[in-house]
Amino acid sequence: MAATPQSLAHEILFISHEMYDHARRGDWLRFGEQESKRRKIIEALFAHPDTDVSLDELARILRQVLVIDNKSIALGEQEKQRLSREITGQKQHRQAALRYQRVAMN
Repeated sequence: MAATPQSLAHEILFISHEMYDHARRGDWLRFGEQESKRRKIIEALFAHPDTDVSLDELARILRQVLVIDNKSIALGEQEKQRLSREITGQKQHRQAALRYQRVAMN
């Protein structure tokens, strides 16, 4: 049985929820895998010949996807900032160790 625009939209919504769950757990590898899967379904949705038949329902579902995506993006930004702080701390530690070595050798 061929997928309908509604079934594709619901699948996109389901995967979006899964992506958010992965983001909350910090499983960014799995998040990316799901994002790739979702991208293909989104392409299939907009290539579907019957997409214009149910635009109101599709818009309602896709608005939900956007809300979930915004939450995932916020979690991604938090992780990005955390990693940036961690990298900065590691660089500072390395610089301090190098300075100590220079002082110890003199």
